[in-house]
Amino acid sequence: RLEIEAKQQLERGAERDSLRRRNQELDEEIRRAQEILRTERDARTKAQAQANADIQQATAPLRQREENCQADITEADKAIKRRKDEQEHLRTKISSLNVALEQ
Repeated sequence: RLEIEAKQQLERGAERDSLRRRNQELDEEIRRAQEILRTERDARTKAQAQANADIQQATAPLRQREENCQADITEADKAIKRRKDEQEHLRTKISSLNVALEQ
């Protein structure tokens, strides 16, 4: 009976050792997987930053052109308003002259 218990103890000890080794292997696999994830995350972050920089660089001339167009439109709107005001002033003046001539 003692022999059987001793044998079982040895088997359990060997099984525990085997489980510890397997646990260490799994821990190492987890560390490697975490490092891979960290590396990929860093690479993705770097790629996104580069893509954003490329987008900024590519769209800068378009934004400048849009700003220039907006400024041109604003200036054209002001010129149109000045002309309308001038035309209205001239109409009023003509109307006043017509009234004066009719008298």
